[in-house]
Amino acid sequence: MAPLPSPTGFMGIAFGLALGCSTAAPVVANPDVWVKVKYLLTFSETALTGLKIDWAFDPFLSNRVITQFDADNDRAFSAEETQALKSALFDPLTDKHYFLQVISGDTAQPIRFDAIVPRIEGDQFAVTFTATPQDPIDYHRTPVAIGTYDADVFFDFTLADAEFLRVDGPFDPSCRFRVQAGEGPLRDVPQTVVLLCSE
Repeated sequence: MAPLPSPTGFMGIAFGLALGCSTAAPVVANPDVWVKVKYLLTFSETALTGLKIDWAFDPFLSNRVITQFDADNDRAFSAEETQALKSALFDPLTDKHYFLQVISGDTAQPIRFDAIVPRIEGDQFAVTFTATPQDPIDYHRTPVAIGTYDADVFFDFTLADAEFLRVDGPFDPSCRFRVQAGEGPLRDVPQTVVLLCSE
């Protein structure tokens, strides 16, 4: 199979795939990469202290990425393959904070990304991001909303069909999660995970 259309990241892949499949309307109108998202949220006694975000990619893009970056065909990414993959596909998304938004009240919370781990699960390309809030987020004081959304519509992010949300640590059982359309800074996010400790 031919190499991916561009070494500059998913945007190049999206344009290349669209140009290869159609000569009609511009590609910006429809997503070119489909991603299922799962969240693992880590709590202390009083705060949200960490996140793991899993992305699982659609079959077509998975095939292209695995073919391009699993150079030795061993169904795993070596350190060298991982570095090449991260440089080509994920480094260009750093300025977009990998499309993750965490809102406490009406304020976007700064998030530090600590690790990016790509993997192959069967025939599917997947990646896990490990992230830490700059400051622990007190989830009792105000609702916390989490969403993954690409405003440019190259990526279509939806929650995974099963186990899209897990918690770790001493989470307050009186609090509840709700999936809803986003509000305020997350108004464009159709599937926002909101943590509420009071109605």
